[in-house]
Amino acid sequence: MPTYTATDAQDRLPALLDASERGESVTITRHGRPVVELRPIPTAGDRRVNAESIDWLERQLADLPPPAEDSVAQLDAVRGGPPGAA
Repeated sequence: MPTYTATDAQDRLPALLDASERGESVTITRHGRPVVELRPIPTAGDRRVNAESIDWLERQLADLPPPAEDSVAQLDAVRGGPPGAA
């Protein structure tokens, strides 16, 4: 990953933004220490969760047997009974 001083980055900001749009990342330093990483933001197509992955998960869950008891009853059991019970 290329490294630029803060002054160089300021002088080259439009070019660094263009590079970021192409998928490149750069590190910006101040007084020799890295302080910022300029990197591209993932686009919708880069996301791990998408309609296809949700459909896959729903198909997987549909094949599971139903739980023996509902989640509210499970939480009540862990907490020691329903709220207000003494």
